[in-house]
Amino acid sequence: MNDVVLTSGMVWWITIIEIPIVIGLIWYMIRQRTILVAEIEKLTGKIDSLEAAFSESRKDMYQRVDRNHEDFMGFRVEAEQRFASLDDMKQVETRMTNHMTRIENKVDQLFKLQNNNA
Repeated sequence: MNDVVLTSGMVWWITIIEIPIVIGLIWYMIRQRTILVAEIEKLTGKIDSLEAAFSESRKDMYQRVDRNHEDFMGFRVEAEQRFASLDDMKQVETRMTNHMTRIENKVDQLFKLQNNNA
């Protein structure tokens, strides 16, 4: 077998150059891992706080939408009472009912035609 013979130059190279380089690389990898873990924990905390803030702002937004809807409905009723006469309201209701009946009849005809063609 071929035995590897280490010369004094090779031993010097390994002990003075390579071993410190390998130790330095290992130390660098461990340090980088520690830094990355710390940064990930910071980001996780920030994400959690953003999710909580977003949840609160979403609830606030829904409350404002509900409040605006209620205000609008109140204004609508007030406008109807203040500006529209009862006869006008009855006339509008009759027209809307007639339109809805016509639309319903057309939809029924379309379904009948579709069922006949199928």
